[in-house]
Amino acid sequence: MKRKVFLPQSPDRWLQQLRDAEYVVTNSFHATAFSNIFHKKFFVVVNGERDKGINIRMYNLLNKLGLLDRLFAAPPEKIDTAEIDFTQADKEIAAMREESLTFLRENLEAAYAEKIKLVNKES
Repeated sequence: MKRKVFLPQSPDRWLQQLRDAEYVVTNSFHATAFSNIFHKKFFVVVNGERDKGINIRMYNLLNKLGLLDRLFAAPPEKIDTAEIDFTQADKEIAAMREESLTFLRENLEAAYAEKIKLVNKES
């Protein structure tokens, strides 16, 4: 496996490289999330305790997706290159996406209703 290190770049290029990667090793929440969305073989190495501080978002996400075995407090002795079953993760991501969209719709509708009230009150 050829090793590449990617430096900061434009978001679209970063996503493209993540999408095209064979395997992702990261300590980034966003790379963790997109590794799941793109169905990439991956593991996450965090600095410090797996479920504390800045690591809590990755811990919570992977726990919810049923992929907590991909999170390490130190680099693993052996890299697991087996395919990852994303079936459960896909279901959870779809549910989280729907929950987020519902939240956005409800709050945007409420904000719009408030705006209409203010406009009518000023008229």
